[in-house]
Amino acid sequence: YFEDNVFSRLKPTTTQADIAKITHPMVRAVAQELLNGTYTHEFRVRTYQSCKDPEITGSELTIGQRSACDNPTGLFFEQGKKYIIFVGDEIGDQTLDLYICDWRANVRPKQTVTLKSGLNTVDANVSGTGYIQYWTKTDDPAPAVKIHVCNGNEIGFWDVRAGHTNADWKRILALANDCAQRLSISNAMIDVSGELVQLINTVQAFNTYCPDDIEDVMKMHDELMTIEYTMMGLVKN
Repeated sequence: YFEDNVFSRLKPTTTQADIAKITHPMVRAVAQELLNGTYTHEFRVRTYQSCKDPEITGSELTIGQRSACDNPTGLFFEQGKKYIIFVGDEIGDQTLDLYICDWRANVRPKQTVTLKSGLNTVDANVSGTGYIQYWTKTDDPAPAVKIHVCNGNEIGFWDVRAGHTNADWKRILALANDCAQRLSISNAMIDVSGELVQLINTVQAFNTYCPDDIEDVMKMHDELMTIEYTMMGLVKN
């Protein structure tokens, strides 16, 4: 009844009677919302690109470990909740990791869960923002993979590389505010990414200091990073 292997899009021919035949309760609930047109999926369903292992990259460039959070999901995971996650078969028999980090705490509670192709059941041991760690050992990229976190809490993220603009920023910030209020998340945080820099800050800080224009903020940070890269010889080499 679905067009893809992560159960995120219904075939045009799928009917209410077909949905009644689905035995998995979570998949059936998602299918019902898809049929009703009420299932949001901008951040629940995403295609993720691989990147080189940050420890290897950091060692090669002699700059220490790089970020372990290159693939934000835009989802907030709640401690004690169970999540059904479908991973596309593009990865074959390989695995990747879901990394959950609570940036709000000084100690930063975190959890890493290995995901395989197909159905994965995840029990969140911490509350926090989710990331997909899809790493390779070489510069050769692995196939892009589609992942669906069923009924994940969409808090959003902004990424200029994804074509996001200031118009998207206003919409995404509104989504983050709604999620934080609905789940009563104190000091809720979201990611923003430029061409070179990825930052995370509180939703309230973004509300206060840049509710309308994130493009210039990230452009400034990218320019600073370009200067640092140039001084370190990374641009030349």
